[in-house]
Amino acid sequence: MTSSGNFLLDLLENRLRAAASCPGLPEQVRSLPVFEQLIPECLEIKSNLTPASDSQIFLHIPRSTTSYSASKMKLDIRIIQLLLLTFTVTQTKQASEQTPKMRNVCFYTDWSVYRVGKWSFTPQNIDPNLCSHLIYSMADINEDEADIISADPYQDIEKHGFKDVVDIRNNRNKDLKCMLAVGGYRAGSTKFSAVAVSEEKRDKFARNALKFLKTYDFDGLFIDWAYPNDLARNGLPEDITNFPKLLHGVDKVFKTEAAASGKPKKLLAISIPGDTLIVERGYDLKNLEKYVDFLAVLGYDYHFAYDPEVGHHSALYPLPEEMAGSQHENEGLNADSSINFVLSKGVDPKKVVLGVPLYGRTFTLQNPNKNKLGAQATGQGVAGKATREDGYVAYFEICSNINDGWKVEHPNKTAMGPYAFKRNQWVGYEDADSVRMKGAYAKKRGLGGLSFWSMDQDDFLGSCGSTAFPLIKAGKEGYLNGK
Repeated sequence: MTSSGNFLLDLLENRLRAAASCPGLPEQVRSLPVFEQLIPECLEIKSNLTPASDSQIFLHIPRSTTSYSASKMKLDIRIIQLLLLTFTVTQTKQASEQTPKMRNVCFYTDWSVYRVGKWSFTPQNIDPNLCSHLIYSMADINEDEADIISADPYQDIEKHGFKDVVDIRNNRNKDLKCMLAVGGYRAGSTKFSAVAVSEEKRDKFARNALKFLKTYDFDGLFIDWAYPNDLARNGLPEDITNFPKLLHGVDKVFKTEAAASGKPKKLLAISIPGDTLIVERGYDLKNLEKYVDFLAVLGYDYHFAYDPEVGHHSALYPLPEEMAGSQHENEGLNADSSINFVLSKGVDPKKVVLGVPLYGRTFTLQNPNKNKLGAQATGQGVAGKATREDGYVAYFEICSNINDGWKVEHPNKTAMGPYAFKRNQWVGYEDADSVRMKGAYAKKRGLGGLSFWSMDQDDFLGSCGSTAFPLIKAGKEGYLNGK
């Protein structure tokens, strides 16, 4: 029992004793153990406050006690009820505030439906209670009209992909936030740069974005601009100042609509790459943060399959030889360095979610007998049978390969996930332990949660173990149980 609980029970006891010693109460009633008779009933009020409570309490009072004003007794009981109700509500509120609220952000890719066989992923495969935010990926931009458009009208609209995802919220989990992602790595910077370049275009984009979200009943917009001021990807130098202006316009339109409609404001979020050189060049983090509900820092793709040496693409910490100041080629290529950089710019950690990949980067080894980190590679690994992309495999493909004889190595469990290899094929990836560690890390750093790219690449059928979506569940567990 808490101190506040003891205080209220003491107050309850004193009030009941005062009632028992009332001068108007007959002697035979005054001698009754009133406190002992009434306290159980009043404690019951705490868990079952109903109008019947008064009558239940009065059943314990002999009729001769009516000389002690019935209205006074009823007032005493009502005061006790209110005190206990206040205590219950306060305790519930305090418990709610102490319970960690985690953003468990899950991206769903609309193209995953086109996979062959059992690995085709549709909205029906989505666990409605797994994520706090479900982000439909990806919509496109018509830069001429400063408008959002479907990147796949057949799947998104004709086959009602948008509707099926939003219906998960409407019919299966009212607390789920369904957002729409626009952009993506393959989209580059061209279209975003075009709509952010002028106030007229920015305002038009903001209005059109709201209209699109309302049309398909999404709760918010996730802007995945890859990357502002990246000239190699057709960005513009002025992107770094235009991006906050674009967000400001969208946020303003969202707020105006919410005030007029009385409905919750549409959410706004963005991605931040893990590469701090890209961030330094194109992202005015402190100004971007003003207008968004959260930022997903993508703690992966520090190595790609076209690198000349194999490397783990999503390390949490550096290896001992890669520490800051080491001048090692991998110095700074880890999620902890990315988070440190973002927070050093004054970004509120509660707005940051750490991005976790549910896929691995694959390499073809130059020498199958030399397979440790840093071994020479000749290029991308062989495409997975389901994902069908060179240099890239989903976790469900990785765990299946491991069951088929790939050997697993853990180079440093406190720094990164494992890698696996067979003959000349090599992959670095996350497993349940490494994702759980990232969840605990996010909690320890005071971050708002985790994001996962993408949920359709987890072992969503539970083919490799005892549960579906093992990696997302491990990350959530690590965060909620972390300190």
